[in-house]
Amino acid sequence: MMPGGASREGTERYFERLKRSFPNYNYTSWSLAPALLPFRVSRIGIGTYRAHRDRTEHHEALREAFISGINIVDTAANHSDGAAEVLVGNVMRELIESKRLFRDEVVVVERAGFIEDSALQLLRGRMPANTVALSPTLAHCIHPDFLSMHIEWSLQRLGLQTIDLFLLQNPEIQRDSEKDGSFFDRIQKSLARLEEERSRGRIQFYGISSNLLPSAEGIAMLERILKIAPPGFRAIQLPANLLETGYRPVAALARKKGIFTMGCRPLNSLHDGRVVRLARLIDPPPHGEENPEARQMRIEDELLSLEERMLRIINEKEHRLTFDARVPSVYRTLLHYRQKINDLETILPMIDALAVPFQRTVSSLKAGLERSSDAETGRLLFERYMRLVHTALGFLLPYATYKNHLALERLERSLQEATHTELPLAGLAVQAALADGMDTVFVGMRRARAVRQMCDLFTLTAFQKIPEIQESLLPEAFGE
Repeated sequence: MMPGGASREGTERYFERLKRSFPNYNYTSWSLAPALLPFRVSRIGIGTYRAHRDRTEHHEALREAFISGINIVDTAANHSDGAAEVLVGNVMRELIESKRLFRDEVVVVERAGFIEDSALQLLRGRMPANTVALSPTLAHCIHPDFLSMHIEWSLQRLGLQTIDLFLLQNPEIQRDSEKDGSFFDRIQKSLARLEEERSRGRIQFYGISSNLLPSAEGIAMLERILKIAPPGFRAIQLPANLLETGYRPVAALARKKGIFTMGCRPLNSLHDGRVVRLARLIDPPPHGEENPEARQMRIEDELLSLEERMLRIINEKEHRLTFDARVPSVYRTLLHYRQKINDLETILPMIDALAVPFQRTVSSLKAGLERSSDAETGRLLFERYMRLVHTALGFLLPYATYKNHLALERLERSLQEATHTELPLAGLAVQAALADGMDTVFVGMRRARAVRQMCDLFTLTAFQKIPEIQESLLPEAFGE
């Protein structure tokens, strides 16, 4: 277990040391010292949503962040079922052992509230009191006993003795479910337990992370919590991006109270019931045959050709198979849904939803080919078809990301003109949240190249506010 936690001396040492490696960084754009916290933190933090300990590129991205001037990391037990926490611990340990980093230089932020995956299985049948079942695979709890248990588990996965900032995640879910008006009593008991954990040295400070905060209702909730919170309550986290701008009055209130503010989801905005990705591709898409549009067309053309050839073999002597709603054509189904993709977040659930009907299709094709008069040719076509179906499903996300990249070009150009900079859209979005009052903004970066691009913001002399986004500049569904 790595002893100690972030400290004023350690974090200031971190920035002083890295000044020599990055003389072009502007100190005030790079870091700040929160009013009520005994450490100095980078203005950009790295988030670990979807990060995994077994992904080499995720390891390299986190390592790049720590050695390039980012000293605050946000993680949670429900990020890749704890594998993100293990990743954070592994990278920190590697850099500490090589003397590239020291434990007191890094601020580790942990969140607790959601119960899913292995934790849900472990607690099934013995859930703590006041646990809210959100679905068969997801629950929410901030009961004091659960929080202590969560801290123990997270410390083990992180390999740490102390978590620097511990946040109650979306506590408003408890308010929405309670029937006896006990919400703030629950909050008070949870915070009291965190104060006990603080006295034990397992956490340094605590706060809340809430999607409700950027609203009048959320501000009222925060004001009430601040009145009952013990002295260790020092931080809040909330969504902050170009389209969801309700964070601004919250930041102003927190500044008056000395509360450290952390923005999340700067590149994923909820707008009109869908997620708008506020980032373009770091590397320009290739031209010619390797262009994603060209690749998608080739995949679809070959799927259509294979389906037609297999149907001809199956139906050569008598009509046995037709594609319909129960046994759909993979080609026509993918073409339909590709044109209806509304945002990047819908793609993985869509692929999961297509698994059952596609299984019926491939089973019917296989059975029909085996009974045909040319079973050997059918077998070869079917094997090629199966490989292509997997390729097509796997390529949906890269294709939609490419279409999103094209759709955001006008928005990026407009914001560059407004700010008189050449920053990419992702950089413009993050620096805007910082200009509007966020102390630190967490960005999910799973590639070292993305980390380096975002660290360019540390060279700015000042952050610039962004004017209200024109609706006409936002992308429509990517397939249209």
